[in-house]
Amino acid sequence: MLQAQIFTLYPELFPGPLNKGLYGKALSNNIWNLKVVNIRDYSSDKHKTVDDTPFGGGSGMLIKPDVLANSLDQNVKPNEKIYYLTPKGKKINQKKVKGLIKKNNLILLCGKYEGIDQRVIENWNMEELSVGDFVLSGGEIAAMG
Repeated sequence: MLQAQIFTLYPELFPGPLNKGLYGKALSNNIWNLKVVNIRDYSSDKHKTVDDTPFGGGSGMLIKPDVLANSLDQNVKPNEKIYYLTPKGKKINQKKVKGLIKKNNLILLCGKYEGIDQRVIENWNMEELSVGDFVLSGGEIAAMG
């Protein structure tokens, strides 16, 4: 059975369309399982802050690296592959999708703001993927595709 984990700041969006049609039927028949991880739950301050300015300067905001690292540390085994959904990633094609669906554990990190700290990407050896050359409000929509 495929175990899909989605790391997001908006867990209420899931399962969303993944609970309908063939995806929903497969989910209810335990052909695949969905675990949604709310990154915000791993923030240590009382406001559950998840955004911060980039380390070393720059414009925009990033998901705080310590909060993201905490969420990954507590939910991902060291040898598991994480796919970071970001506009700057390699474009997903049919060949890539066929390879992804053969995995037993698919871990998707939904980007938000200007992205995530490069140190987290490198530390976890993430593969950066993009669904195409267009703007989305975040990685959640890409994860549902």
